[in-house]
Amino acid sequence: MHESYAGWMGRRVGRAPLAVGRRHPARAAVVESGAVLTIASSPSARRRLAAVLLAVAAVCLGGSPAIAGQPPGRPGFGPAGEPAPKPIEPLSAAVVTHGSRAQKVVALTFDDGYAPAVCGALVDVLVQTETPATFFPNSVNVVRTPALWRRVADLGFPIGNHTVSHPYMPGLNYQQQWTEISSDRVALERVIGEPSLMVFRPPYGAFSPGTLLAARAAGYGVVLNWDASFADSSRRPDGQAWPVTSYARAASRGGNGSVILGHCGSSIDLAALPAVIASYRARGFTFVTIPELLGLPGAAPMQFVPPPPAWKLARWAPL
Repeated sequence: MHESYAGWMGRRVGRAPLAVGRRHPARAAVVESGAVLTIASSPSARRRLAAVLLAVAAVCLGGSPAIAGQPPGRPGFGPAGEPAPKPIEPLSAAVVTHGSRAQKVVALTFDDGYAPAVCGALVDVLVQTETPATFFPNSVNVVRTPALWRRVADLGFPIGNHTVSHPYMPGLNYQQQWTEISSDRVALERVIGEPSLMVFRPPYGAFSPGTLLAARAAGYGVVLNWDASFADSSRRPDGQAWPVTSYARAASRGGNGSVILGHCGSSIDLAALPAVIASYRARGFTFVTIPELLGLPGAAPMQFVPPPPAWKLARWAPL
């Protein structure tokens, strides 16, 4: 179950935060030294006790003691090895499923990136048809195929946050959720070499109140879901996949301001994409990116201007 804000604050004030899956070293040292409610008898013991208590005080006040041989970004902590910050005002991120219904625009979004060859072919279709879209890959996939994601960024497609490892967010506590979100941003921006889109797409579209707190604390004011989908995870009663035409019809059911969910890696989505693009355009819709749809600062229409400069081609070469 997710942890409430009140419960999290109670832990924060009452005791030091604990690393996920282990005791915090400073707190463990107090217990293991026998120093709890005990006055050490020798000067050396008193010095050791004082050092331990100072470390615990630092953690309770928001710090994190250095641990010899422990690199930053250890499990349960953020990219710099620090505990998650206190949620900030406004406490929760806003959940969005579509843009304004006043304009005839739609936004394609593609999650995950688990099959790089299929994902690259999907990008090719978007470029060939000059169709804007927004990507939400997991950084575990981004770091495995950095050339692909540098290409996506260089072409001008916005890339947002979809966590490091695609967990079910309501099953994590506040610290774990903040770590998934903040670490994903660090890894993604390290690969693409530029700021990422500050919009968070929760895996499976699932979130809890703690997710909204963690997203806001990580700097994300928008948690994005969708109102139309390729439905590529659904199956017929006999367990077989629906025909590609069924997925194309499902994804084409959006209306004004719709956010359409697809997956960067699904061969079904790749096969259905040309029909989806043609369907919306035949009905007079214009494709936009998520920054354009939501009117985010600095949003501008994508420009498809081939051929790319030589330096971009070099960045796209696999290592």
